[in-house]
Amino acid sequence: MTAPAFLAGGGALGALMRAQDWSATALGPSESWPQSLRSAVRIMLSTGHPMAIYWGPSLISLYNDAFRDLIGSERHPRSLGRPAREVWTEVWDIIGPQIGQVMSGSGSVWQENALVPMRRDGRLADSYWTYGYDPIDDPEAPGGIGGVLVICAETTATVLAERRRQGEAERQRRIFDQAPGFICIMTGPDHVYEYVNNAHREIFNSGGWIGKPARQAGADIGTPQLFELLDNVYATGERYVARSAAIRFRRTPGEPEREVILDVLYAPITDDGGRVTGIFSEGFDVTGLRENERRLQELNETLERRVQEALAGRKLLADVVESTELFIQVADPGFNWLAINRASAREFKRIFGIAPKVGDNMLEALRALPEHREAVRAVWSRALTGDTFTAIGRFGHPAYDQRDYEMRFSPLRDREGKVVGAYQFVTDVTDRLRDQARLAEAEEHLRQAQKIEAIGQLTGGVAHDFNNLLQVISGGISLLELGIEEERRQRVLEGMRQAADRGASLTRQLLSFSRRQALRSESVDLRRQIEGMRELLERTLRGGGRIRLHFAADLWSAMVDPVELELAVLNLCANARDAMPAGGTIIISGDNEAGLDRDGLRGDFVRLAVTDTGAGMSEEVQARAFEPFFTTKGVGEGSGLGLPQVYGFARQSGGSVAIESIPGRGTTVTLLLPRAQTAPAASPRHLLDFRRTAQARVGEMLLVEDDDEVAALVAEMARGLGYGVTRAASGEAALGALANGRRIDVVFSDVMMPGGMNGIELARELRRRRPDLPVLLTSGYAAGVQGQADADGIEILQKPYRMKDFAKALERLLSGEGGSAAT
Repeated sequence: MTAPAFLAGGGALGALMRAQDWSATALGPSESWPQSLRSAVRIMLSTGHPMAIYWGPSLISLYNDAFRDLIGSERHPRSLGRPAREVWTEVWDIIGPQIGQVMSGSGSVWQENALVPMRRDGRLADSYWTYGYDPIDDPEAPGGIGGVLVICAETTATVLAERRRQGEAERQRRIFDQAPGFICIMTGPDHVYEYVNNAHREIFNSGGWIGKPARQAGADIGTPQLFELLDNVYATGERYVARSAAIRFRRTPGEPEREVILDVLYAPITDDGGRVTGIFSEGFDVTGLRENERRLQELNETLERRVQEALAGRKLLADVVESTELFIQVADPGFNWLAINRASAREFKRIFGIAPKVGDNMLEALRALPEHREAVRAVWSRALTGDTFTAIGRFGHPAYDQRDYEMRFSPLRDREGKVVGAYQFVTDVTDRLRDQARLAEAEEHLRQAQKIEAIGQLTGGVAHDFNNLLQVISGGISLLELGIEEERRQRVLEGMRQAADRGASLTRQLLSFSRRQALRSESVDLRRQIEGMRELLERTLRGGGRIRLHFAADLWSAMVDPVELELAVLNLCANARDAMPAGGTIIISGDNEAGLDRDGLRGDFVRLAVTDTGAGMSEEVQARAFEPFFTTKGVGEGSGLGLPQVYGFARQSGGSVAIESIPGRGTTVTLLLPRAQTAPAASPRHLLDFRRTAQARVGEMLLVEDDDEVAALVAEMARGLGYGVTRAASGEAALGALANGRRIDVVFSDVMMPGGMNGIELARELRRRRPDLPVLLTSGYAAGVQGQADADGIEILQKPYRMKDFAKALERLLSGEGGSAAT
């Protein structure tokens, strides 16, 4: 049967569509297609621009040769005649609602440079597209719309190039801001200031000039010729260079005028066609330098005159040269000594073993030392060409002595300004440089000492946290030994479980980054393991974002510890959440990496990546991200162990981890995990979820404890000893509770608490207010305050403690036997 005319032509896709049996699809035989579909297909096949059609309720896919080249062999030819949802599974959550909008009659869709992650060559990768979805009218279809016409173009290369350009521009701007000279950029015939660097703002107070024309912004600059100069550079396209230009101006209105001497360049900025679009200006404030040059010139003239007098009178050494301890030499353009003072001659012989004389050639004198000969030639040549400069270098024969010297060179000129030689003033700076090196070494030792001190402080904090956890467990055991009722027993058990889980989590983090945690690796299906965590991960986001999972259909199993894997994913998602305070998207993806051979890794690996759309990291933060205890979060908001745990887990598993981040655009953390050679277990092993009355009354206790779990267990222990318990979370709150007039027979307080008052200070204040009120303190890290407690006669009960220890301490205190010993 002859194919319908509307399928004629169309290249390879036209031939494929003519050969296809459409009667087996939802479209039916091509000769029965509606006219609107025929017209759209004819247009699509006749154009060289990428186009596609999604037709009917099933959104059957039709496309031309140009569109086929974009989607690649992974989708062609299997996509032809299939529903769009099956073709674009990984991006359907993006394009599906847009296509639905068109099909519902709500209007067309147009997207420019939109991010559409697509799977290519077996991997999910970001790509950028400009595309439009437009309705294809069909009076016989529901709602009058039969399908969607797609016109698209991939813009990935353009978008990435623009990002690189912007990054390069930002890098250039940073370089400009660090430049020692002043820089500004002006655009347009009115010379509107587009950019000024830090040096420009410092000299001219030009921070408010951006966006203003030069005549308005620089109104206080008292040189109208400057604006005429700018007009001339813009009109002619010629550069203008000025040396020692005097500029008078006021930094702020009303202040006296000041004059600066500038070396300045004005250069035209042109577009690709050579048209001038702006002016680039660069220069230096040389006011001080010119004054120094003036003084130096006076010295040059004086020295030149005295040297000429010495030569005329056959006087070998001028008095001005011989009267100083500086090493002074004068040479002619042929490197012959015209003069050399005694100090310099002695030093030359001491370090080279050669006694120089006026008239000798310094290059010939150093012929046996070619390295020093070329160094001497280089510095003297620069001065003999008219340059004035200062340099530091090491000279001397190893057999004699080697020293470091600061050399100040100047050209020697006659009265007409012609260079007739050069001279140098030299100072031995060996000791000064050695002292500077020692100072730098001392500073490094100080930094190391500060690091050790910080680690010591951190160790105390960790000890405090662990002893709090141990207190919950120890106290709970004591309560259980009493045989308390079932309801209280369950609360105590739950608190003990919480403490054990918290301690285990902190231990895993500590040991993971130190790579001392023993892993129990097994074959793990990453897709199934992480999908099983989805509810937990979404709770981690606290409603501030969403989780998207993208795993390759043929994803290999990985050989890892499933518990450590889940802890690593939780840590990464928690970091991603904190980087997106306004919400965002976390993408967890997995794909295969076959035959890897780089960075010490060889073989097959599974790539697991966690990507966020958050604030990103600077280069400095990325460089320290895996350091133990390093964190950019506030006090109490992060331990600095999350990323080190991820690093330790990846390395112990036989893989690696890397960070890619752009400030303001998000972060991707990628783990390479070794491929498992065996099938995973039937069901994954997941982390445990973290879950959350007494004898006769003997007195009332005020419990001062900031940790909720510890407070709950201690309260239960106190009730078990017959006390009624009132709890305060800080020292200030405890004083407030006592001010209410309620009966309190004993105060039991932690030493380390938030706020401005610790337990020692609270005990002192209570003694001042109520000298007869017994106070017992407790701490998981008492070493820092034991001396104060001993001095005040206050007993400290050391955490963790059992119920019998608690009871004995209270008994000693209330009987008057309590002392200051830490129990």
